[in-house]
Amino acid sequence: MPDTRLDFRYTRPDVVSAQRTRFLRSKQLRIILIIWAASSLILMVPMILPEVIQSAPFSSWGLVFQISLAYAVTLFVLIIITPFFDFYLNRFWRLPLTLQYSEKRLRLTVTGKPGGLRLNWNQLTQVDESGRTFILHYGDGGKFFVLPKSAFSNPEDERRFRELLAQRALVKEKPGDEEISEEEN
Repeated sequence: MPDTRLDFRYTRPDVVSAQRTRFLRSKQLRIILIIWAASSLILMVPMILPEVIQSAPFSSWGLVFQISLAYAVTLFVLIIITPFFDFYLNRFWRLPLTLQYSEKRLRLTVTGKPGGLRLNWNQLTQVDESGRTFILHYGDGGKFFVLPKSAFSNPEDERRFRELLAQRALVKEKPGDEEISEEEN
């Protein structure tokens, strides 16, 4: 079957949706929540069980509330505000892109430019999906690219893409098999 070609540009809602989905499913969010819970518990236990642990002079419900408020503001900024500004601050989100995919591989390029990113399906390590996008993770170190669902011109193309993801992605190869290749522009 010939390559399927998708030409697209990201929209602000696509980028916001993808970035929020990535953060909500990230290890960083879990770490933030664990640190918040631990710090709150350390401060609350002496006030709840004073006979077990002696209360420290700085322990107060006000301090617990202030720490919780600081974490709430931090999460608000990371989840609500940062993805919105990322679209405007990162030039990549505004470039015209082309994704070509076949039974064997995917190729993402800036439209009309040589080079780009070539991946075999089995090099995808994780696939997340939001209401507007597919987030395709590859390699180590949090590498990913976003494919907006609006890029599919018809339901048949999206169905075929989903089938290829189900059949070919997330299959681990033996060490030493083909590496990810990012061509020079």
